[in-house]
Amino acid sequence: MVARVRKATIGGITRPVDLLSGSTELLWSEEFTGSGLSLATDSGGGTWRTKGYEAGGSLATGYTDFAGSSWNVSPTQHPSNFPVTVGGSVLTITAKRNPGLSGVTNDWIGAYLVTNHLTGLHWRFGYFEWRARFPVAARGMFPALWLFNNIAGRSDGKEGAEIDMFEVFGDPTGQPWASGWHNNPTPGVSGNAGYFPTDTAGWHRYGVEWTSSKIAWYKDGAQVAQLTGANAEWFATADLGIRINYAMDPNWLSSGDPNKSTSLDPTSGVEPRLEVDYVRVYNHKPGNLATGSDDPGP
Repeated sequence: MVARVRKATIGGITRPVDLLSGSTELLWSEEFTGSGLSLATDSGGGTWRTKGYEAGGSLATGYTDFAGSSWNVSPTQHPSNFPVTVGGSVLTITAKRNPGLSGVTNDWIGAYLVTNHLTGLHWRFGYFEWRARFPVAARGMFPALWLFNNIAGRSDGKEGAEIDMFEVFGDPTGQPWASGWHNNPTPGVSGNAGYFPTDTAGWHRYGVEWTSSKIAWYKDGAQVAQLTGANAEWFATADLGIRINYAMDPNWLSSGDPNKSTSLDPTSGVEPRLEVDYVRVYNHKPGNLATGSDDPGP
């Protein structure tokens, strides 16, 4: 059961703005209240792309995940095997062993969702919150909730600006989970905000507060990490979109760590997944940010 106080669907699109003062405003949200997703098209419509613009090519084709060994499925190319569903006001992405997709040799399939840059779904500063859970932990799991540059074709050194709210790097228990940041490509600095050995199977609220001078990470309304100084201020001219994805077998793990490889398990039929109750973007962190795992209402 998903515990909620109330939910609201905000249909407007907000372009990058710097709103750091005044009353708290809910700029945009995805509440997953319908029977499916508003999927983007190559011509510009829709809310969620099934690949980032940087992957190139048409949305009709899938591709191997950049940081995992699984294949990100296109709903156009393989509609009956698209591992994304919406029901009961919850988004679910399920990682599955490859059922034999034509032309796909990857052992696993997954999915990648990105707010559509062609409809202006990117922001500069704010408070971003996902209410999510990861109820089936498995060796090799690599789910992520994150923010990434969403201006295609820019060349000002912020092309790879990235703030990671939540990642699990293949650990079979689903923890620890990690938060971090990347100042890419210039000056090419990255850092871990922290590793947190806390529950990921149950519902929790994961939030990022981003201002011109700091980035702070939250779980259930309580701050767990903070970045200040030059590395945080570097993001002041970035324009970030929201990303949600589930890959398997992070391909950058040193020497293919057997504890994090699916060559041993999970066994057939075990399908790790993520579930997201909502994604919300505020102009700044609510002053009375609620604590706890339940939906506090927008």
